[in-house]
This record gives sequence, C-alpha cells and structure tokens, in this order.
Amino acid sequence: DLVKMSSGRVWLRTYTLHLTPHTSHLTPHTSHLTPHTLHPTPYTLHLHPTPYTLHLTPHTSHLTPHTSSLTPQASLMTRYVSFLRAINVGNRRVTMSRLREIYEQLELENVATFIASGNVLFDSPKKAAQLESMIEKELESELGYSVDTFVRKFNDIQSIATEKMFEQDGLPSYVIHVAFLRKKISPAIQKRWEGMQSELDEFRFDGTELYWLYQGRVSDSKFWSSKEFKSLEVPPMTMRNITSIRKLVAQFE
Repeated sequence: DLVKMSSGRVWLRTYTLHLTPHTSHLTPHTSHLTPHTLHPTPYTLHLHPTPYTLHLTPHTSHLTPHTSSLTPQASLMTRYVSFLRAINVGNRRVTMSRLREIYEQLELENVATFIASGNVLFDSPKKAAQLESMIEKELESELGYSVDTFVRKFNDIQSIATEKMFEQDGLPSYVIHVAFLRKKISPAIQKRWEGMQSELDEFRFDGTELYWLYQGRVSDSKFWSSKEFKSLEVPPMTMRNITSIRKLVAQFE
C-alpha cells in the first residue's frame, strides 16, 4: 500500500506472500501477509524463494447429469414392427388403444397400430430379441394371457413388401401369406416340409420368414391340419397376408 510520510514523500509498503505446501489451508484472507521494508519505486512483490505448486482438485461430485429427461438420440433409434399372434381371436380381445398404452408403458416411442390384428409399430434403441421378451411379459401381465410376439425391423418389412417370391404374385386366384418365425427352420425340417407341397400349396423359406402361396381360398387348405405337418417340429409363428403387409408399409413409410 502507499504510505505518505511527514516530509510529503510517498513510499510503497510491500509484503511477502508465504505459501505453505499444504495448499488446502490457503485462504483468500490477507492475515498471512507481513509488512516488509519500505522501498521506493519500482514496486516489487517479493515471494518466498521456495517454489510451490498449487494443486487444484476438481470437485465434480456435485455435478449430477440429469439424463432422465433426455431421450435417446435419433441415430440410435430403430423403427420396428411387432406382429402379435392370435390377438382378437376368440375371447382374446383387446382394443388398439389399449395395446398402444401397454407399449408406451414400456417406454417405446412413436407407437402406432395397423388394423386390429395385432400389428404394432414403435421406435426403440433395443435389439429385437430383447424387445420380444419384454413385450411378451408386459402383455401377459396386463392382459392375463400369453401373446407370442415377433419383432422385425421396419426396413426388413419394406423388403418383404417389395419381394416377389412367386411368379403368381398379383394374380387374382392366388393368395400369398408371410409367416414370421421365432427362429430359422432347420434344413432337415425344410426338406420334409417341401416334400409335402401340392398343386395348391407352395412354400419358400427365407431365414426367419416363410412364404406360402395358395391357389384358392385359404380356409380350404388342408395343409396345416394334416398329420404330416403336425408331426414337424416347427417354432412358433404368426402369419400375415402379403397385401396387408404392403398396405402397412405404404401407410407408415
């Protein structure tokens, strides 16, 4: 600080700042400053010759990222279609609004339904197998009965919609259905299956999808009730008409 002497001259009083190695005791108080010899200008701040390092420790424990309100980035989300087996058949009735509520309880996003046969679209960052399991558990808990659920990526459904597995596709006397399987059918079962084809029933296998071409009314087919078919070890499946699949894609793409 500046000190005015009786002679009228002004002197600068300087201080030495003493830093101890225990930096945790450093405070902004100036009580540690001791007067030093008066010096004329230029003014000098004299520090203790021993060098010290000021260690700054970031205390980030109080910084809590509140991510509960953050939604997954769009780049991480996948659009899915889930096909539910035997919904609204017999006594197993549920409205589409109720289905949407159940899906939203699982924090699935952009939930939508297509017609009343158990087709639910949604967005999620999770894998298909994980989604199938969690949706089935929630449906059973809410509805009181088990519902086989088959989840596919929407872009895969788009590919199915544009696929022409049979040359008869589009002819009025033929009907094409797509069966969504829980897992691939083994080559041995496929061979036996294909051996049961007839002039009315024709099949194509493509991974976890099965394409069925039938000439005439589907209700007239004897294939699914035959002893030969029932003797096969077939994974769970649900089936949709290719026309319905194409309408679904056209509505939501």
